[in-house]
Amino acid sequence: MKGYLSIFTILFLCSCAAVDDAEVRFQNDADLIRLEHLVYWTGLIEEYESRQGTYPFQNELDSSQSIGLVNIATKQQARSIGIVSGRYTMKTIAELVEELESVLGRAIDEM
Repeated sequence: MKGYLSIFTILFLCSCAAVDDAEVRFQNDADLIRLEHLVYWTGLIEEYESRQGTYPFQNELDSSQSIGLVNIATKQQARSIGIVSGRYTMKTIAELVEELESVLGRAIDEM
């Protein structure tokens, strides 16, 4: 019985190491995709600013709400972020895309 328990323990530990390694590889791949998306959105916003002279929604901010926030996230991610309303001027990703498209004159891929 002890031999089986030892073999089971070794197999369990090896499988945990394999899962951890797979998770690390997945996160590394996901980080590369996140970086691609960050570069993409930054490029769109910089192009918008070069055409308009302001950033999206910049002129809509007043002194009491000096921070504009767009959550670029899935609906599930946005629910879990839990941003406190009132401190920010909140815009949706749909509003950002609409604003970018209206100035850039082309369809935007939300990625």
